[in-house]
Amino acid sequence: MKTLDHISIDVTNLCSKKCSFCYNKSFPGGKTSWNKEELLSFIKDCALHGTKAVSFGGGDPLQYEGLFNVLKGLHGILFRTILTNGLLLYDKILKRLLKARPEAVQISIHFPECKEEVKRVIRQVKELEDYGIKSGINLLVSHSKLPYVISAAEKIRTSGIGNERIVYIPMRFSDTPSPEEVSLAAGKKTFQSSRCLIKCNYSPSFCSIRWDKSVAPCSYNKNRRRIQDLTYEGLLESLSFFPQEILKNTVSSTYPVAHSTDAIWFALDADGHVGCFETGQNGYIPLQAHRIDREESSSYPLKYPYLKMNKKTKALIDLEGLTAPGFECPQHLVKAGKGYNLFFLPSCELLEKDFFKGYTITEFPSTKGIAIAIKEPITEELWNILHKEELCMGCFADSPESQSLQHSKNGMFTYYDLMYDGCKDPFIYTYNDDDNLENRIYGLYSRVAIPERPATVEELSPSAPYLSETFRFSWLCFAERPHIHPRMEFLKYNKEEFYPWFKHETRSEIERRRRILFGWYMEDALSSAEKAEETGDMEKAEYYLKKAIEFENMLNEKF
Repeated sequence: MKTLDHISIDVTNLCSKKCSFCYNKSFPGGKTSWNKEELLSFIKDCALHGTKAVSFGGGDPLQYEGLFNVLKGLHGILFRTILTNGLLLYDKILKRLLKARPEAVQISIHFPECKEEVKRVIRQVKELEDYGIKSGINLLVSHSKLPYVISAAEKIRTSGIGNERIVYIPMRFSDTPSPEEVSLAAGKKTFQSSRCLIKCNYSPSFCSIRWDKSVAPCSYNKNRRRIQDLTYEGLLESLSFFPQEILKNTVSSTYPVAHSTDAIWFALDADGHVGCFETGQNGYIPLQAHRIDREESSSYPLKYPYLKMNKKTKALIDLEGLTAPGFECPQHLVKAGKGYNLFFLPSCELLEKDFFKGYTITEFPSTKGIAIAIKEPITEELWNILHKEELCMGCFADSPESQSLQHSKNGMFTYYDLMYDGCKDPFIYTYNDDDNLENRIYGLYSRVAIPERPATVEELSPSAPYLSETFRFSWLCFAERPHIHPRMEFLKYNKEEFYPWFKHETRSEIERRRRILFGWYMEDALSSAEKAEETGDMEKAEYYLKKAIEFENMLNEKF
């Protein structure tokens, strides 16, 4: 049995900051599902089974009401670390922290361009040091702010806080620096950073637990599993959802799939069109597919396929792709009081109405009506107008990045792995359960943007010769597929060779995936058959009807 030497627990996603890049999506209205008694009992049980260290993060753990009671209860049992933004580290809270005396405190610098933040954190770290508490700094490193990061790091080191007390944290999900840029920030000397600086690199002795009691092998991992039994054994049981075979990047000899950290890969379809797939942290990649890791270099955009300026086309944000499979439009995932939302409206004339005055709106072409991104949190009044009067054709918390739209402007179909965790995030797919954890399917890519005029591989190959050798979905067309699950696509067409991969998963997990996925596939095939029949293409209608029967049989067969 493996031993988890170190566990990280984000005890809350309550935070006085609201950083747009926060992997935990923490904000001032955050919450927790941990009470102090169960948290203390859980950690003590982990310690009894060999866990040597626990780190408390968030959100800001200093905003978790039971923190100091838990710290006191764990004194002398294992190594305790606090990860905080430091904004509350003064007066009463500082005195309580000093009384609890954790073994270490790391204070984050999220905005190195802010001189006051840098000065404050340096002062706080030195103050803790004076009180005899080991302290250090987590410095966020991003590509676009590298000069500020280098300057801030120099100030920190000049103050007497060396690299042995600084952890250089690379930005994830976007604006990711290269390893060389992180090294520059560290003064080209030995430094500490994330295990995944070079590549995705899980540690078998570590796990990350969040405020909602979900766990994953990595803090950045969006695929997470709820801990049903709050014991060490229950923790291991939940972690068994992440098979070692997946972590070793192996699925089958015929269709190997690799786990990737923030990568983009390309595939062709039956029509010779190009699909661009953005993995985030958890998408799966056919090993035959050409991939570009965001960490390869700071110049990675130059490696993307592109068309000449006079050949570029419009990128249309895809409502059908953003809508969760199995759900009918309209799908409404925006709540009043939230900012940076994407709405689909019937026409641009609505933007002239008084109820949109005062909002910062960006308009995008879309597959249905128009798509608009609203920067500010919407009021209850506006939400009611849009939804009760049925003006909203669908709304989602966030919108695709501009780089993704560039891919579709260059003639490619753009897909995202949009399975965000936490049930409050952008493109959440819920499957009839309240907590959204046990009933998700991971590795599903959703089409977020399509080109008005799709480019062929021949048109794009001059800028990207690797496209001629990349993976091909020879049995499907991107124009007809708003959702693609690469592993399950292969299962549909060669199940004999794919089923052995399932052997390292629990029977209940296999059945759960089969039930949901083949249900989708059957409905999708029937829908495609109806569309083909309406257009008079009886040959295609017959094909899809046969596939629907096949999927129904696969759904009902015993494994």
